Amino acid sequence: MNSTNNGSLLTARQVAERFNVSIAWVLAHAEGRRLPILPSLKLGKSVRFREDDLDKFLAGCRRAMAKVRPIQ
Repeated sequence: MNSTNNGSLLTARQVAERFNVSIAWVLAHAEGRRLPILPSLKLGKSVRFREDDLDKFLAGCRRAMAKVRPIQ
């Protein structure tokens, strides 16, 4: 699969690099030990992640900006 294709599968290491977190963080969220749950595919002993799912996951984690009050 092509890495520029949104349907490509990524490893936990690739997801960790993309999110700038540890591999342990990725696996804990993929296994459901930590929230929010990171969508993943279990292929035998391997865990893989779809780019489409990662984009949706990040969108769901986005926080709305609080209204900023002027400093008085």
